[in-house]
Amino acid sequence: MLLDDNKDALAQAVYNDLRKPRNEFILGEILTTLEDINHSLEHLDKWTKDEYTTPSFINRVGTTCHMRKEPKGENTKTNILTGNTTITKKLGRSK
Repeated sequence: MLLDDNKDALAQAVYNDLRKPRNEFILGEILTTLEDINHSLEHLDKWTKDEYTTPSFINRVGTTCHMRKEPKGENTKTNILTGNTTITKKLGRSK
């Protein structure tokens, strides 16, 4: 994983730029980001599952309706917030 493999290099870069100590960076930035990622992965199926809705009165007989959530756009990014600095990596175009 990007954060685990590069946390020392990221910590050094943040220290060089902002003089933020390594332990403070690891606890305040890396661990909280990993917690957010794990939380999102745990709930992703629930957040993206189809939602069944009641059809309008005219279409109610013999039909079912659902809303399917699909990703759209090209600007999918991941951000690592470090104080006032944001490190951004473009993940690529979603299809």
